[in-house]
Amino acid sequence: MSTLGGRLATARLSLVHLVPSRRERFALERQNCMPTALIFRNATLIDGTGRPARPTSVVVRDAEIVAVGSEVDAVLPAGIEVSEVDCDGFTLIPGLIDAHSHLSYFPHAKGPMGLNYSVSLEENTVRAVINAAIYLRHGFTTILDVGTRGRIASVLRDIISEGLVPGPRVIASGQVLSTTGGLMNSYPDWVKVSHGNGAAVDSKDSIRHEVRRQSLSGVDNIKLGITGQLGTRAREWLLLSTDEVAIAVDEARRRDLTVAAHAYGRAAVEAAIKGGVDTVHHAFAGLTDATLDLLADSSAYLVPTAMVFVDKTPPPTWSKSPADYFNQHIDKYMDALRKVADSELRDRVIVGSDSGISNPTATTAREIVLLERLGFSVEDAIRAATLSAARALRIDKEVGSLEVGKTADLCLVKGDLTTNLDALLQPENFHLVLKSGKVVAREGILA
Repeated sequence: MSTLGGRLATARLSLVHLVPSRRERFALERQNCMPTALIFRNATLIDGTGRPARPTSVVVRDAEIVAVGSEVDAVLPAGIEVSEVDCDGFTLIPGLIDAHSHLSYFPHAKGPMGLNYSVSLEENTVRAVINAAIYLRHGFTTILDVGTRGRIASVLRDIISEGLVPGPRVIASGQVLSTTGGLMNSYPDWVKVSHGNGAAVDSKDSIRHEVRRQSLSGVDNIKLGITGQLGTRAREWLLLSTDEVAIAVDEARRRDLTVAAHAYGRAAVEAAIKGGVDTVHHAFAGLTDATLDLLADSSAYLVPTAMVFVDKTPPPTWSKSPADYFNQHIDKYMDALRKVADSELRDRVIVGSDSGISNPTATTAREIVLLERLGFSVEDAIRAATLSAARALRIDKEVGSLEVGKTADLCLVKGDLTTNLDALLQPENFHLVLKSGKVVAREGILA
């Protein structure tokens, strides 16, 4: 067994809280990388920081970026074996990050809740493994899973880290915390579901207990359902108050966990931000001047999942009330995102897809394209899927930008993305995808 596999397996056999932290997992990945040196010459570089694109070269040694610039040869000792890639006609970008993923979800006639009683946990786990591999083919080297059945996300995170199956680096959540009758917890009282995708919390004590239980099970992130699903009456029910959100955040902080909030409407967005969450997801009908001011004064990031709403129509299964609600707010929502794009808040927007529910797995690049349509520059739209997302997930010291000292997560994409972001929509345009210095996909096919 590899050193990495041995350490992770030993950790899982002992107390779960000995599973390596996010930063420790990066260190283990680097230790597990085969010694190599790669020079990417003459690339159009979009480095993820928001700086303008520029022609340059990048050197990767082992799993690390060791040089960015024209004098790249000087950083490599004489005699070392070096592979070179001529990047003329290609754009070099950081490995992409999806900050709203659901590995355990897949299209199902009864929706994500229907998976719980229609699909076995074993089958669902296998499908999650398949979904993880798809992400690499599309250039995504890191994802935040914001809600899963049972422990699928954290277990898959570990077996990917061990190299047993291909997939992106996973920041894992457990089941979504919401009230009985809330997000992912609205089953009738005669239906009992274990290992589902929701965890009912109906008191302050139960919130603390569930955060502690999920921490013990090895999660990295806590997901809160502050409102219900958009297509239901619960879309604007304030299921968790500001005080209850703050309790979850307090308990998560003690365990070095991040907190994500599903929120529709003004009151829910306010509760999420005032409660101290790290990421606010969707925020449909909740982006007002007041909430944007709150966001600016906080450290939270916005994951608008615009691809869930823009160019979409209400599903035919929705009743008149939620359909009217959607149609009433969609233009205001897009206007609010345009306002964000024209302000300093644009660097607090990060890309997420809501995969498996509203969109197919790993089609997340459409969100990048939509951000440009809504007024973001190409560089800022890329930053939303790279460095800004890495900052929100607390992994920006390791990934998110193509800078010296960072882990070598990068994508070499055919064409000039400064003139055509649509190239990101087709996996075959990803000529090379590297994760921790290792080629994991070529032209849409796993390496």
